[in-house]
Amino acid sequence: MRDRARAGIMLGVTALIIAVLAATADAECNINRRTYDQPWYGVQWKARAYQFHAFYFALGNLTAVTSRVAGLSPTNAIVANEVVLDLAPHVNGAFIQHAYKVDVKDWIADGVMRSGPLAWGSKHRAVKAAAFVLMYAATFCFAHP
Repeated sequence: MRDRARAGIMLGVTALIIAVLAATADAECNINRRTYDQPWYGVQWKARAYQFHAFYFALGNLTAVTSRVAGLSPTNAIVANEVVLDLAPHVNGAFIQHAYKVDVKDWIADGVMRSGPLAWGSKHRAVKAAAFVLMYAATFCFAHP
């Protein structure tokens, strides 16, 4: 019963994110656009938006697997993944380097992209994978890159 409640909460959060982000129309939805990213000091690279999305999704999964191999629980592995790949670069860019303004929609989209490991949990994989795909579809336009 507890697992069903979690799956229901995940789908509810997914629906809420989709509703909030779909209500705004200032997104750049060309997933083939050329863009750049500067996640850390002095590191800047260019690629197509879908290439960044695939790279960060793969990196998120690699980080989560590495954390699990290192002995972290699944929850802690996902938290470590989000902190290292999502929160730290945004704090660095917005508050330390002052390279850009805080864009909550971008932060949410990046968090969704790096949350892929949530979909591969042991129970309700189909529901989690569907929720991930829906969240990604609703947020990819807001990701910069």
